[in-house]
Amino acid sequence: MNNLSVINKMTSMQIAEVTGKRHDHILRDIVDEIEKLSNAGIDTAPKFGLREREGLTGTIPYYELTKEGVLQLAARYDAVTRAKLIEMAMKNEEPDSYMITDPIERAKRWIHEQEEKRLLQTENKLLSQQTLTWTNRKVLEAIVKAYGASIHIPDINGFQEAWKDFKKELLYNYSININLRISKAMESSGRKTKPKTLSMIHDDELPKCISTAVALCKSHSVDISEILAKYAA
Repeated sequence: MNNLSVINKMTSMQIAEVTGKRHDHILRDIVDEIEKLSNAGIDTAPKFGLREREGLTGTIPYYELTKEGVLQLAARYDAVTRAKLIEMAMKNEEPDSYMITDPIERAKRWIHEQEEKRLLQTENKLLSQQTLTWTNRKVLEAIVKAYGASIHIPDINGFQEAWKDFKKELLYNYSININLRISKAMESSGRKTKPKTLSMIHDDELPKCISTAVALCKSHSVDISEILAKYAA
């Protein structure tokens, strides 16, 4: 894996949140940039660092980018997205709380950092559970509904769209084809009413499903901290 040469860096998850793009799309763009630079004989180590974090089903890859890496990636996007990334890169140069001399500002930054750590710990606590039961379908449903509530598109049902996005992500990341299962269930039963998505998920697939739903919310900056805290407790 690459080692980044500077302290200030951003993750591919953060970039996905700011740009509103899917994290897997950001990963593809980063890999494409790395390939182009490498083919031109340019060292990508100072810009992009491949990392891994623990997920429900094992390690999940992501990238850490230096300021130079962010600017390199920003060049491939439209003006609005590019401006967001540049602004983000500039803000990321702010020092950690212990480096701020003003006591009030230092306290504010410290509180903010602790809150972020608390939310991350809560999420990790939920995602690190090894045994998930039927009750955890409520967790999945609550997370997907939270994502659906954030979708505000004219003439579009946000909750229906949320389940569509969830099933697409599940198929792409884990090859779990819920729509195919629904079709087969309707054919075998002869019913015209579609069964609920939750009923088409196997118990042993719940960890992957919850991980997918959480990632979907994070990539679209949907706050699910209250949901995670409720069920983690």
